[in-house]
Amino acid sequence: MQLNELPLLELFIRLRRADLPLGFDEYKLLIESLQTGFGIKDLDSLKRLCCTLWVKSSKEKDIFDRIFRQTILEYSFLLDNLNKQEQDNKISKESASLEEMYKQDKEKLPVRKDIIILGSSILLGLSSLLTGNYILSKRIINFPPFIISRPVRSAEVGQNYEYSVIGFDFNYNDKLSLSLVTSPNWLEIFPDANNRTAMLRGVAPDNNFYIVEIVVSDGVYSNSQIFPINSNSSPTVLSIWFLLIAISLPCISYFPIQIFLDRGNKNTSDKNDKSPVGNDDKPPLQASPETQKIQEMKSIKLTGAKHLNLKRKIKPPKNLFATSYMDATSYGFSRRQMKQSWRYLRRLVRQGSFLEVDVDATISKIAREGTFLRPVLVPRKVNKTSLLLLLDWDGSMIPFHYLSTMLADTALRGGRVELTNIYYFRNCPDKYLYHDPNHVNAETLTNVISNLNSQNSTILIVSDAGAVRGCFNEERLRVTRKFLNMAKRYVRYIAWLNPMPRSRWEGTTAEEIAQDVKMFELNRQGLDNAIRILLGKHS
Repeated sequence: MQLNELPLLELFIRLRRADLPLGFDEYKLLIESLQTGFGIKDLDSLKRLCCTLWVKSSKEKDIFDRIFRQTILEYSFLLDNLNKQEQDNKISKESASLEEMYKQDKEKLPVRKDIIILGSSILLGLSSLLTGNYILSKRIINFPPFIISRPVRSAEVGQNYEYSVIGFDFNYNDKLSLSLVTSPNWLEIFPDANNRTAMLRGVAPDNNFYIVEIVVSDGVYSNSQIFPINSNSSPTVLSIWFLLIAISLPCISYFPIQIFLDRGNKNTSDKNDKSPVGNDDKPPLQASPETQKIQEMKSIKLTGAKHLNLKRKIKPPKNLFATSYMDATSYGFSRRQMKQSWRYLRRLVRQGSFLEVDVDATISKIAREGTFLRPVLVPRKVNKTSLLLLLDWDGSMIPFHYLSTMLADTALRGGRVELTNIYYFRNCPDKYLYHDPNHVNAETLTNVISNLNSQNSTILIVSDAGAVRGCFNEERLRVTRKFLNMAKRYVRYIAWLNPMPRSRWEGTTAEEIAQDVKMFELNRQGLDNAIRILLGKHS
């Protein structure tokens, strides 16, 4: 089995169309594995290699098995046709050479040459009948059918869902059949009279996500189309009316209020222009400064927006995370202080070559032997601490991304830890941990925890544990306790940093989690206390 003849790109494209989370890195990893010699023995070894690199759940495995079987079937079919064509060409060339040889030797044959030529033709015909290769007849190739219509991937709850399925086959005389293999209970297929088209109909009962597979067959070969259907509830008429009223209410109320303010301003100015009878010769009274300020405030309220400078616009900050409330100093410590705290996370062990001089042992040796020949050497002290840093990303932790990034950066560059692994999760560590903040490159939680060294490894978790929203989530507490119980079987020391103050933990999931693990506020004192816990010291 040669690498350049395998339909790897077609298999990769079909799996992506079936919504498997595959990218260029996964395809490149498969090619590199095949080039090193893995998975090229037979199709079963290729299938096991692809399943190991690309499949992450039982649901994805079912989709992979179906598409792999279909792609390899088409590949084998095309390969057989190519081999048959090559064999036919070879036989035709041999027959042509025989005929040419017969023509050249025709004059040299004896009197019974016609009988010999007839006998050779009969033998050639019998051999063609036995092998099944007809030189004078053309072989008709049966191509597999496929579906050319584009699926409808969305449905509204309570509304009719319709999708017109169109099958196609290069062999126009073949009779096609369309059928549903995988579908929800509310979805049915209605084939037309010509059996090349069908209508998929149904009414989605609730909001859900469904997988549909339609198979087209010509009796010999078959092909399938797999696509998801996402059902969402459509907005009701009452909600649309409320939305329109909410949008139009400010516009409708602006004009009456503006007319009222203009009339009040006009009446006030008219009263000020009129002077009382018999008081023309009297000078106007001077108001006190406090009275003038009150009159100015009243005039601003009456005139409304006329005295305001509407041309001036308030510019938003260019970078939201560069504002003052995201600065690390607002949490009580800076980047330099973070580096200083990380340097205390060390568990020194003498290991390696004997390079350092043990002064005490050397003096004792001189006092015991009375001479100094050579110093006593010992290995250097090495920090054997391994840190697993788990960061809660997205969701309620978005305002603390700057702080979490700086904490991870100082742990990698400023700390003197032997090994620092950083993983990301959302809300609580469940089945998978991610190497990147975008949650693309995943690794199973069991694999990450089981590879830790129980003597030197420590775990530090950074999450609000539900304290930002101020609510209690029983499911989040259950999943978190399950993770902590599993981690405690492999690691001795675990600590938790919460960016919210301790006063916000009461009544939330964070208060319950703090009873199972040492939890501290995310400030300098909290980081120092968490490092003491990771070193096995009581805070």
